[in-house]
Amino acid sequence: MKDSFKYTSADNSIIIRELEELYKTNFRETETVEFKKSISELDSGLKTICAFLNNKGGTLYFGISNSGGLNVPKNVPKNVPKNQRLEIIIEKIKNNIKFTKRSIAKELGVSEKTIFRDLEILKRQNKIIFTGSKKTGLWKIIN
Repeated sequence: MKDSFKYTSADNSIIIRELEELYKTNFRETETVEFKKSISELDSGLKTICAFLNNKGGTLYFGISNSGGLNVPKNVPKNVPKNQRLEIIIEKIKNNIKFTKRSIAKELGVSEKTIFRDLEILKRQNKIIFTGSKKTGLWKIIN
């Protein structure tokens, strides 16, 4: 019996072949194949492993939703360097272009938390200041 729990980096080709086989079957769950969206479903995954051990065996994949779609983050970074992000933010403020952390994060392909950190850097450097309320306020350049 193949031991699925002892793969090493040299065994990546085995994993790739298995994924290619799954792709050919349109990522369908079967009696011996089950998907879990993420390791947050670990408890359920352990129950599945027990069921596999008590039956015909099987393979459990994390990172694939039950519908067969790969669980890839929607906000994959575009690798915009931090200095370039800071310049873009400053230019938007200079040109009075309104933005939210969410909108600029989406535009630059980073998380909102990254934009929050970028804004904090600019504030600590005394380059920008936020005036007004959270809902209607805006960023301004400090002269």
